[in-house]
Amino acid sequence: MTYQVRRLDPRQGHGPLTVYRAISPHPQSLLQQPMGWVRAQPAFRGLAVSQTAAAAATLAAAGVPEVPKIWTELAYESVRLKAGPDIPSRLDALYAFADPLEALSFTEVTGNAQQVCEGAVTAGVPWVLVDMADFEVVEPLSPDEAGFRTAWDAACERASRYWTPGSDVRLGEILVAGTITLNRRLELLPLLRSLGLVEP
Repeated sequence: MTYQVRRLDPRQGHGPLTVYRAISPHPQSLLQQPMGWVRAQPAFRGLAVSQTAAAAATLAAAGVPEVPKIWTELAYESVRLKAGPDIPSRLDALYAFADPLEALSFTEVTGNAQQVCEGAVTAGVPWVLVDMADFEVVEPLSPDEAGFRTAWDAACERASRYWTPGSDVRLGEILVAGTITLNRRLELLPLLRSLGLVEP
């Protein structure tokens, strides 16, 4: 038996929708809301004043943390605004998965202890399916203006595929522009049994 990874058609819509979310194993609120981590970073606040490669290089030289990450996120956001401003933004979204096995496999990638919970996107809340395999923080080859300019171009190229994936989505990430209510924690063996992948 070949397992068919869950995909969504259409790829954009509004809740309710069942999703799977990898989160910290520490006690969590059942009502998950976007945290706006990127917007809270000093690098974001600095680049909001002047969103240029020169500004990014200046912040990096000053030792401001997470400059390549924030620079990449801003590049993805610039492409999103052109591809479709109605698409939920990475800057203001909760991250989830369309398929439970993809969510469980993501916990292996992070290297951090995480649990996976099934949840429901609140009715009326916008969501979009993108290809997480096309998101990557682009580290500039050199920490100067030219390096950050080249990193921006590389990030924008990947972002074009991220926001408008083809039919072969490799890792189905869902961006949710609002709340998700957690319903239950997933356990691997019972999940595999429920999917018919192991014998009861």
